[in-house]
Amino acid sequence: MVTPDEDIFYLVGLLSSAKPHSTGKDGLEHIIKQNDRILRLCERKQLGVKQYLPQYKTQNEWKVHFGKQWGVYSRRKSTYDPLAILAPGQRIFKKAVPFQ
Repeated sequence: MVTPDEDIFYLVGLLSSAKPHSTGKDGLEHIIKQNDRILRLCERKQLGVKQYLPQYKTQNEWKVHFGKQWGVYSRRKSTYDPLAILAPGQRIFKKAVPFQ
């Protein structure tokens, strides 16, 4: 878990459930859009939120997520997994291209 620099922080969990095949407010698509709106609002208000089980698509989003700890994380990844073989599905690091 990435913890903030402050002595006190709050953990808020938003747990939703969707009805299968629903296209209304209880449908998966609506819930995903609602979650995205909440995250964008938190970014605009600079609330310093972190997602757990995040769906980041770029390395820059991961850098923001890890904040000041990114450098340590990146160096350890380079040291212990230089070919970026482990956990490729999270799209944190690009897989190394082997030499031919």
